[in-house]
Amino acid sequence: RILAAAWQILAQIGFEKITTRRIAEAAGINIATLHYHFGSKEAVLTETLRYAQRWADGQMRQAVAGAKTPEEALDRA
Repeated sequence: RILAAAWQILAQIGFEKITTRRIAEAAGINIATLHYHFGSKEAVLTETLRYAQRWADGQMRQAVAGAKTPEEALDRA
């Protein structure tokens, strides 16, 4: 929930304006909980990027699954 909220906020406002307070609010938790799980803003943002990469990898795998040729896989991707 925290990572999904952080990803949504990053997409909306970018790295420069994001705050842990805003992430916690969007996730429906208090800021102490966020800091307990991640320790710092940098850590939650690092994990958020990993979360986004895993999501993108899954989307790509689904898109190319079952392609019969490399060209078809590229088209699907």
